[in-house]
Amino acid sequence: RYCSQPLQVMADEPMFLASIFDDGDSGDNSGAAGAAGGRGRSLGPAPPDPRGPTRLAGLNNLGTTCYLNSLLQTMFFTPGFRQAMFRLTPADLSATDYDDDGPKVRKIPLELQKLFARMMLVDQDSVKVDNVTASFGWTGSDEVVQHDVQELNRILFSAIEQSLAGTKGSDLIHSFYCGEEVGLIQCLNCGNVNERVEKFYDLTLPISGHSNLQSSLAAYTAMELLEGDNQYHCSACDKHVDAHKGIRLRALPPTLTLSINRFNFDYKRMIRVKENGKFEFPVVLDMAPYCTEDRDRSDDVYELYSVVIHRGGAQGGHYHAYIRDVCREGVWKEPPKEEVKEKKTGASAGGKGNKKQKNVLDASGPLELLETMMRELQIGAKATEDSPVQITELCKAIMTTTGQSWNSRFKHTCGPIRKFLEKHSEKFVMVEDSVMFAPKVDEAKPEPDDQASAADEVVSAAAAPGDVSASASASA
Repeated sequence: RYCSQPLQVMADEPMFLASIFDDGDSGDNSGAAGAAGGRGRSLGPAPPDPRGPTRLAGLNNLGTTCYLNSLLQTMFFTPGFRQAMFRLTPADLSATDYDDDGPKVRKIPLELQKLFARMMLVDQDSVKVDNVTASFGWTGSDEVVQHDVQELNRILFSAIEQSLAGTKGSDLIHSFYCGEEVGLIQCLNCGNVNERVEKFYDLTLPISGHSNLQSSLAAYTAMELLEGDNQYHCSACDKHVDAHKGIRLRALPPTLTLSINRFNFDYKRMIRVKENGKFEFPVVLDMAPYCTEDRDRSDDVYELYSVVIHRGGAQGGHYHAYIRDVCREGVWKEPPKEEVKEKKTGASAGGKGNKKQKNVLDASGPLELLETMMRELQIGAKATEDSPVQITELCKAIMTTTGQSWNSRFKHTCGPIRKFLEKHSEKFVMVEDSVMFAPKVDEAKPEPDDQASAADEVVSAAAAPGDVSASASASA
């Protein structure tokens, strides 16, 4: 559900909207020149590119802040939230207490307000987010570490609520995103119901074993039977009885956030894994089947307007978002129809075989990442699959493509890259400062006495979760 009326900037406070640019950080409008302060402005770099054909502004990536940018764009294109941010006055954003530098300012909502204004008014292809991250207390090292977007969503909402405490905007987050769920335990003997009400700002839904959103919601709100050794002690009956236990939704927020739990921990291999199976979700969602009956059901239907997507494996990847332009602020045209041809790889690219190369962001672990990156480098150099690749070039490619170095992602669990390559001699061969793929050896058929053990290995490999990484076929 969203505001169907066009967004209007508060016309009765024009001076406030104009003043947010007069804070000494107007260097944001000069791209890289902002780092130079006021020196050498006449000899500075060219001004930033103007907005593209859509007339919408993007956000600069500070390293691995794609998750932050996806969330900020979603918040910006939520009309009611953006309008509520602009309603906050200078008095709302200044505190009554003081520190050594003078009066404290509610930095996070203030910087969000400035960012939203620049995204609306400044004619730049992309806008800097440095001041927003600085308001979080982040340093340069925080900007090159990728975090989970759901975790950031909760932290950011909590920080905004704390910043606006005691102002007319104190319920801003609560009024847009907060709902209520009730934990139920119902005695099957006397019918007595025990309830525990909790607030939520997003719902974390299971994905394992489910192919669509409705199935996940049904599992989230399903009633579990407590019986046998797991019976419930009913205070009314004063004994252990069979009971139903589950969760139902009692109050729904105007903006409903659903988080698909694709990340899990594999206790057999002691690594983090990602569920990459297909998962479908509707454009229009009726939440009535998952709610309690004692509530107004007139506002149970939601319309999809934003999807934040993670592409990659459990160790890293890239976030981006598809967002509906609710207020029609952009200029949208149907792209010209082009003939799409599949990129040839393998033998046609100078290598052996004709298997389609996996995108490096879809690699599920260090081994698959190295294999994919080596093939990408060989294809880029128009080299054959048995050509060596410089280890330094391999490390640079990993850093450039994924945004993180080998040491920051894998060294603590897999060791240095050279030792990892040497350890997997069945895949790689070290040649001084280079590495190449190990030659393929035709496997001999096992002797009759070895048939049983070979079959056991196949069964155990198939049963180990996450050993085979399926490519994502749905954007969720």
